[in-house]
Amino acid sequence: MQKFLDKILQFKILHIIFWSYSFISDLHLYQQTRGDRANGLLNYIDAINNLVFEMLAVYTCIYYLFPKYYKKEKYFQFIIYSLLILIVSAYSCSLTQEYYVSELLINYIPNRPGENFIIFLANLVDFGLIAFVFVFTCLVHYYYMLDRRHKQIEKEKVITELEFLKAQINPHFLFNALNSIYVLMKVDVNLSEQILLKFSSLLRYQLYDCSNNLTSLEKEIQFIKDYIDLENVRADENLIVNFSCPDSIQYVNIAPFVLMPFVENAYKHISHFNSKSNFININIAIEKGKLLFHVENTIDNNPELKNNSTNGIGLQNVKRRLELLYPEKYSLLIDKSNLLYTMKLNLDLNED
Repeated sequence: MQKFLDKILQFKILHIIFWSYSFISDLHLYQQTRGDRANGLLNYIDAINNLVFEMLAVYTCIYYLFPKYYKKEKYFQFIIYSLLILIVSAYSCSLTQEYYVSELLINYIPNRPGENFIIFLANLVDFGLIAFVFVFTCLVHYYYMLDRRHKQIEKEKVITELEFLKAQINPHFLFNALNSIYVLMKVDVNLSEQILLKFSSLLRYQLYDCSNNLTSLEKEIQFIKDYIDLENVRADENLIVNFSCPDSIQYVNIAPFVLMPFVENAYKHISHFNSKSNFININIAIEKGKLLFHVENTIDNNPELKNNSTNGIGLQNVKRRLELLYPEKYSLLIDKSNLLYTMKLNLDLNED
């Protein structure tokens, strides 16, 4: 009962205004057709009688039948029961009116059956129009809230998925970085201490600067530079790494760890040729608010390795993140041919 009253009071001001207008309209109509003083009290009673049964029909439809049937997609039952409620309310209103009129009027002349039927139809039309207004308003509100709920659920799903993807990328990077330091500690302790400090700054960036949805492209590029320095510690002497980027980038933001997996992938699947150089070429450019990111590295002539080079967790995750964060605002081309692995990412960084 309390829940029912709370629903009625949810939009109580609008309800009060509407029912007040309905009561005044009915009273004015009765006073125009029955203006003599003898019917003054009867006019008020008729207006109140209509109001009570109209409210009974309307609130039964929108607060009982609507959630019980319509929200459960039982549309046919909702329509049938709503019509029954309207018919019963209109008929009850007519019977009640006939009863108190016969009691209040001394020289009361009973209506003929045809007149009673016309009064019933008139009440049914009035009740139906008012119920339609309320049900239509209820439908608009219901589908509006349903759409908001679906959008909120989708947003929460996207946020949850992005956080999960981040969690997968971060341990992958940590494993590679720690492995590099471990290798260096066996060769040069002093240098390993310096690299450990560099790794500490990388970790600090990862934990704090990457906690937001966006980070500055300048910080992201610096992170890649530090990562390259760290990876080169354990790289073969036959490896050549070329990295080019703009000297200064200001006021450009990007989602963190979107570029990093491609750099990781290059180091992970770099070739190990002895007779010729192994190389990684990384190029970053900005043109009219668009990021042009190009990574190229040599790969071994191993079909199994070449086929698996695009199926790593890091690349799968970054592709999914690009779909979620930059829908229809990026293009990604990956090619494996002539012992080269080539990746070209064009990303529109213009903020809407």
